[in-house]
Amino acid sequence: MSKIAMVKCFILKSGDDPINRECRYVPLNEFEFWKYYMEQHNQFQIFEEVESLWIDEEEKKKYPQIYKRLDLEEVKEIKIFVFSYKTQLIMPVTRYIEESKYKEIKRVLVSHYSEPNKNAVREIKERNGYWIKR
Repeated sequence: MSKIAMVKCFILKSGDDPINRECRYVPLNEFEFWKYYMEQHNQFQIFEEVESLWIDEEEKKKYPQIYKRLDLEEVKEIKIFVFSYKTQLIMPVTRYIEESKYKEIKRVLVSHYSEPNKNAVREIKERNGYWIKR
């Protein structure tokens, strides 16, 4: 059962058409560092930041009387366990992705961590969840 403080925002490559903006869900405790990195290193613009909670399916089922009255967006959690040949460690990489784009983004995300002689995906765990609209 999980509740995670999370920021929903939109990103846009500097100079790109606003129609090409993409949604991101980032845990609140990582958001400022993530935002700095995205703006300074990748030259993305970050806008429409909204804080709320992400809950997993178990939390929603445990308290249906609370959550049935709220406006929820389906957002899946993916946790990819990546083995690094360089460090010889397995590290988890966790992302939150809107359900409507999940399959497409999962494929791209997994490909980033499946580089021969550099990284290898060892395990993938997925969890259904919801971002509470404010």
